[in-house]
Amino acid sequence: MRQFIISETFYVWPFLKGNERGPSIVPLYKEAPKAALQDEKFYKLLALVDTIRVGRTRDLKVAKLELKRIFENE
Repeated sequence: MRQFIISETFYVWPFLKGNERGPSIVPLYKEAPKAALQDEKFYKLLALVDTIRVGRTRDLKVAKLELKRIFENE
């Protein structure tokens, strides 16, 4: 989402192997951060869904458009 949204704060999953800091958001599934490390596309999809979960109005619009673009190109 950093490519679409200018912000000082980004949510992170509480994960011991993570290297970012910020307000935490509980992942949809407890093993999601571990799985996301192994698949960049999966990570992007999870990040977009989390943006919909906690984002502001503009962030929601951007995330929804990007998800739509991804799934239309599948």
